[in-house]
Amino acid sequence: MQDLTLDYDLPNAKRGFSEGDNIKGTLTFELKNDTKVESVFVKAKGEANVRWTEGNGDRSYNSRQRFFKVKCYVTPPNSKDTVLPKGVHRYNFMVTIPQTT
Repeated sequence: MQDLTLDYDLPNAKRGFSEGDNIKGTLTFELKNDTKVESVFVKAKGEANVRWTEGNGDRSYNSRQRFFKVKCYVTPPNSKDTVLPKGVHRYNFMVTIPQTT
């Protein structure tokens, strides 16, 4: 595989994403040979990572929280018979950021 690119449209002027936003874009790549695949997908995930120290730096803490993880299959999922031919492949995709509770 070569020249893998993922282009997407920003849903708002803040240059960020929020609950309920649709992320639309195009996945493009080139294959040098015919290639058997189980699936091709775009995965979006939202998470926060934070690290901080207290005192004179003698106590360190970190935390991670995942808010969402979604996949958009652009080929049939879990296929044993999908062969992508040599050449350039372009797939449009759309994932929706889920509402959190």
